[in-house]
Amino acid sequence: MNAYDPVFSSRTSTGITWGMPVSIVTLGASLDRFAKLLPQLQTLRLCHRYGKGDDVHLTKLPNELLDMVINELCHVEALTTLPEWERELKCFEGNCTAMSHFEGHDGLDPNDLLLQYFEHEDPSLLPDDVKKMRLHEALLAYQWHPPTSVRESHPHYRRKMQWKRRLTQYDPSTWPVIQLGFSKYDQILKTHFGLEAFIAHRKVPDELRSTFPRAGWDSSCNTTVCYLTLTEGTIKQDADDDGFLAEEPVSSPSGWKKYSNSSFMTCYMDPDLLKLTNNQKLRFKHVQSVLGIGPQLHITRLTRNKSGEGGGQSDESALEAAKTKLNDAINRLKASRVHGARHAADAVLEEIENVLLPEVSALMEWPKLLNIAKTTFDLRVRRY
Repeated sequence: MNAYDPVFSSRTSTGITWGMPVSIVTLGASLDRFAKLLPQLQTLRLCHRYGKGDDVHLTKLPNELLDMVINELCHVEALTTLPEWERELKCFEGNCTAMSHFEGHDGLDPNDLLLQYFEHEDPSLLPDDVKKMRLHEALLAYQWHPPTSVRESHPHYRRKMQWKRRLTQYDPSTWPVIQLGFSKYDQILKTHFGLEAFIAHRKVPDELRSTFPRAGWDSSCNTTVCYLTLTEGTIKQDADDDGFLAEEPVSSPSGWKKYSNSSFMTCYMDPDLLKLTNNQKLRFKHVQSVLGIGPQLHITRLTRNKSGEGGGQSDESALEAAKTKLNDAINRLKASRVHGARHAADAVLEEIENVLLPEVSALMEWPKLLNIAKTTFDLRVRRY
């Protein structure tokens, strides 16, 4: 008889800090661009500081003008990796369609695909019109129900896994020199902007799931939220927990076994640590001007709290009007998905992400004091 011995491990990060929500897609692509330009920007600053000679006019520029030049250099460079970030997030969210995976990225040979799904037919003997129809059927079959042998190489699966790997944040005290996942971006944010990224994956709320197509065999609905936060002057705590799960004395009549465990964490707070200085405020302005990003609430935050984030607004009426337009657009998106109007739904979603969400976020005062918490949990079951 097989016995099951569940072993769990969890890590919880929690704290109170000043922060600003951003689009993880825009932030990632902007950091890619900044990393590419960084050698040129560093050379420019060194020449400005240490350049000598009558012809080195750069040294005569005040720092404010030099910053403007650097910002312009960053902004004229295209966000070349933005489509890649967008594709991966769409698959991770389930906000993709079957045919969106087949964009020539997976290198499938049409005849091989036909042979795989229609083994009784020789593609070379089919008339062109029949072959075209059969190929379309095979493509749809591949996108919706890929064989187990090719599932891990399927574009949808690859993009989802790549998204998780791309955003993995390694503890610098444990992995001081590792440059995998989001580590290189964490280092850039800390070194050049005095900020850090708080990234968390979460399930899409029920009221939004109807807006996502969830194409294919993998229909899970997850999303990723991101906040830029201060690196110091905050109250943060990490806790690791691991061990065995204890089986309850009385099992469920349905045959399910019940396991449980509990954990606890607390910390003392010094209110003086939470006072925001002018220098810290400028860090958020600096990262916006250099990277060309702005505050952007995540759509899941607005569905959970229709009133949004309040406090310190100069024009409450404009903010409420923008929220009303946003909620109307969310309702239109749901209706379009329900009626199968894919193109209309895509247009509404683009309006929400590129116009309405930034509009609402820009009317709010940032940074704000945030209570943040994230838990990752792993469960391993051993058979013996």
